[in-house]
Amino acid sequence: MINYTPGPWRAIRQAFAWSLENMVGDVVFSSLLGPSSSHEEANVRLVAAAPDLYETLAREHQREYETKNGAMACQGFGEECDVCALLTHVERGSRL
Repeated sequence: MINYTPGPWRAIRQAFAWSLENMVGDVVFSSLLGPSSSHEEANVRLVAAAPDLYETLAREHQREYETKNGAMACQGFGEECDVCALLTHVERGSRL
């Protein structure tokens, strides 16, 4: 599994920056505000949802695989399984 600051994260807009904080107030990420964009807040909120999205995808993929195959773990790493490939790319910080 990937090692990241546990979620959930929340987006906080400050005077000149956005920050992402976990629920105990640890700053996960911060960025100075650039020119205002209609997508800025949506982008920050999407990034804030990343831990929950990642954990949900991994958990639901495992649950679906166990239901269909009766096995403990999907063995389709890489190109054999699209979900495993996506999770692997996220864990390695690489692009699809």
